[in-house]
Parts: sequence; C-alpha cells; structure tokens
Amino acid sequence: MHINSASNPKATGTETFAYKAEVEGDRLARSIQSNLVQAIGLADRGVKYDGFQVLRSTIMPAVLVEVAFINNPAEEQLLKSDEFLEKAAVGIAKGILNHIDIDYMPKEDKPMETPQWKKEGIEYLAKNNLMSDPIGWIKKIDEPMPVWAVTTLFMNIHKDLKGDK
Repeated sequence: MHINSASNPKATGTETFAYKAEVEGDRLARSIQSNLVQAIGLADRGVKYDGFQVLRSTIMPAVLVEVAFINNPAEEQLLKSDEFLEKAAVGIAKGILNHIDIDYMPKEDKPMETPQWKKEGIEYLAKNNLMSDPIGWIKKIDEPMPVWAVTTLFMNIHKDLKGDK
C-alpha cells in the first residue's frame, strides 16, 4: 500500500500496479482496484504494470496499491481522515477476499459470543501442543492475531506435519 505523488497537484485517483499482465498478480490487482475504487469513490486510474522490486522479487502474487495523491490538496485531506482510511482498508480487503473467493463479512457493532468452532479449534491446537494457553487465546479470539503469533502457529503446525515435535 502506498500514497501517490505527482508534479501536478491536480493529479487524482487510485491505481494498482502488478508486475505483468495475465498472471495471478494481475488478477489480484484488478480485484483490489475495482473494490477500492468502489469503496473510496476516487477516479479509477486502472491497473498498471511495472517492474518495481516489491512486485518482481516475490514468489507470490504481489500488487502495489496507490490509494490517492498526497500532493493533491483534496486527497491529502482525505488521507488524514480515519473514515477514509477505513474505507480504503475495507476496499482492499474486499478485493483480496474476492480474489480468493471468500465473501466479505462486515464488522458487527455489537460484541458477539465466540462461536463454538473457534473454541474447538483452539482446544484442538492446545491438545496437540501446537498452542499454549488456550484460555488466554479464547479471551482474545475476536482480536486481530499479531503476525508473530500467526507465524509461530504455522511453524508449529509445519513441524508437526513433518513429525519434528
């Protein structure tokens, strides 16, 4: 995710870059671009292609999203707005979810009871020594999981699959 800039302060809109056309990153870029433009309502500058390091040096589909122009006074004000940034984040998330065929579920305003399947999943991970402190995790289940926790969990699952317990 990036913020665009141009020599012309009247430059406006949203664009998404992929490394090259007709590959997975291109399809991901199109999905994100479409959903982001719909969410934030800025001009659609389309999907473009470039050899940026962050796009060409990956082993997975990668995109670079240029949300708005920081040097355009109106868009600069939008970028300072929490509401606009939330819309942009949701638009990007919807694009990613759409790309992998998962329906977007908007955040509920009221707290929900933790579904049984989440509790059972944590209990399963704890029982198989893939996670410690299941009670603590159940209390935090509806919070975003930090990257370090996801990485540790995947490493433990990978070790278990290889039989390295």
